[in-house]
Amino acid sequence: MNRFLIAFAALFTYNTCSAQLSSLSENFNSSCPAAGKPYSWDVYNPVFSTIPHGQWQCDASYGRSGTTGISCTGLYGPWPLPITYHIDTSFLISPELDLHGYTGNIYVNFDTKTTNFNLGAKFEIFVSGDSTMGYDTSSSVADTVYNRTSATLPIFSINDQTDWVTHQVDITAYKHIVPLHIGFRYTSASGTTGSRWYLDNIETTTTPLGIDVIYPSSDKHSLQVKGSVNSGTLTLTMDVLTSGNYDISVFDMTGRTIYRQQVSLQAGQSVKSFSGFNISAGLYLVKMGNETSFGTAKVYAQ
Repeated sequence: MNRFLIAFAALFTYNTCSAQLSSLSENFNSSCPAAGKPYSWDVYNPVFSTIPHGQWQCDASYGRSGTTGISCTGLYGPWPLPITYHIDTSFLISPELDLHGYTGNIYVNFDTKTTNFNLGAKFEIFVSGDSTMGYDTSSSVADTVYNRTSATLPIFSINDQTDWVTHQVDITAYKHIVPLHIGFRYTSASGTTGSRWYLDNIETTTTPLGIDVIYPSSDKHSLQVKGSVNSGTLTLTMDVLTSGNYDISVFDMTGRTIYRQQVSLQAGQSVKSFSGFNISAGLYLVKMGNETSFGTAKVYAQ
C-alpha cells in the first residue's frame, strides 16, 4: 500500500509540473473556439458581466493578417438600443509558466492594434504568480502583481491605431516566480465613444527587439531623440515639432523607472538637460512623448 501511495504521489507531482509551460507561443489559430476565451487561457473580469462583449473573445478574423485573434471592447447594452461603452475591465491570463531555467534575458513579444487610440479603452500588461492578477479577493494568494506597461517597447501610441504593432516587455526580473502568469488587461471607458483592442502572436523569446528605430513612422508624429549622460547630467537632443508638455521617463534594462518628469517644450527646441542623476554605468532607455509625438533613445552612462 505504501509503495502504491508513493508511486501515486510521484505521478501526481510529475503531472502538475508538466502542466507548466517553459515557453509561450500563442497565435490563437488552433486554440480559439468559435466564441469565448482561447483554450488553456483564462479570462477574468473583476467587474462581473454576463455580456460577452465586455470580455476577451476569440474571432476568426480579428488577428494579424486576417487570421484568428482575440479582442475586447466595453461596447454593449440592451438589445437593440442603447448600446454604449461601459466602465469595465477584463484580464486575459496566460497558462502557468516556468521560466526559471533561462540563464539570460527573456522577453514577451505580442502584436496589438486598436480602433481608436485616443478614445475609450486602456491596454496594459502584467506579470504575477497570482492567476487572477490580484483581483480574486476570496483567494489566499498574496503574490505581487507587476505592471509592466511602462516598460513596453515601443510604448503604446497612435501607431497601434494605424496598423498592427509588435511590442516587447522584458520579464527577466520575474523568471524566478514559478508558476508565472502573463496578463493583458483591457479597461474600457463609459459613454458613447470608445475603442476595441486586438491582440495576437504572444510569445516568449530571448532576442530583444531593435529599439533604435524611432516611432511612429509618420513624420507628423515622430520625435527624434538622442541622449548622453555625463557627470550625473542627462542631456537630450531632439527635434520638437509642436509646443506642449512632454513626459520624459528613463528606465534601466530591467524596466525599472529611475527618473520621470513632465517638461514644457517649445517647437524647435533641440537641447534639454537634467541634473542630479545618480546611476551606475550601463545602458538605459529614454522614452519621451505626448499625445501627438513620441520618441525613444538608448543612452549609455559611463
